[in-house]
Amino acid sequence: MALALVLWRVKGKTAKTIAALVVLGIASILPIQGYWAYEKEKEAANAYRERLANAQALFDERCKTAGEKIYKTVDNVEGALLMKIRPDKVNFFDQYAMDDPYGRDVGGRGYIGSFLRAVSGTELNKRVAEGRRVGFSYVEVSDIASKKLYRYTGVIKSVDGRDPNFELEIVEVTNPSAVYGITYEDISTKEDRDHWIAGGLLKILNLQTNSVIAERTGYIFDRGLGSTEGGRGPWEAAEACSGVDRKYGHNARFVFKALKPTEGK
Repeated sequence: MALALVLWRVKGKTAKTIAALVVLGIASILPIQGYWAYEKEKEAANAYRERLANAQALFDERCKTAGEKIYKTVDNVEGALLMKIRPDKVNFFDQYAMDDPYGRDVGGRGYIGSFLRAVSGTELNKRVAEGRRVGFSYVEVSDIASKKLYRYTGVIKSVDGRDPNFELEIVEVTNPSAVYGITYEDISTKEDRDHWIAGGLLKILNLQTNSVIAERTGYIFDRGLGSTEGGRGPWEAAEACSGVDRKYGHNARFVFKALKPTEGK
């Protein structure tokens, strides 16, 4: 319509030609912009598919080394030393923080409590007591800042008038009594993290012989390659190697396979 209007209103052959070219040039802007946008989207999609394929291949290779190795089992273990506590803060999207996103379960005091059974007060809350029937009688934790050693036990009691629940009690001790230690480390490489892969190693040690009696290696991979769209947490959305238990309490469950704790009544 614009072209027809120009050809009708503009006089002179040369003027008509110039005007028609201007109209056609303006009209071509949107299609050209659309084509460029399409090409950019196609290029980005191809790049993502290539990155995803490379990351998936690396993840599959890492999973070949994942799994549980239990070299020895010990019955009736009363307690253990937690040589390293998992942080309270959850790493949702820090790509290069070496805090073992694979092994994340629960942090701080919750991590300590996951290894404990209720040693007293079980009659106060039967439901909670049943869920806390299996676990160590105590765990010892070294406070790096104060350089002090603390022993934690789990009890069921009422605090501030609330219904009786599982609580931690803590006392300072002079010397460790635990024979076995539990620790973990992040085993990711720079290449792993570049591809949004994280790996962790959980180890159980005999502290008297300094030998490893069990270890678990695992990896997770974010197929979104770090996307935070819609409030997404890449490490929370990451998938683990097939057949891996990462539900709440998975660290303690693995430890209890090797260090079989005493069982409450």
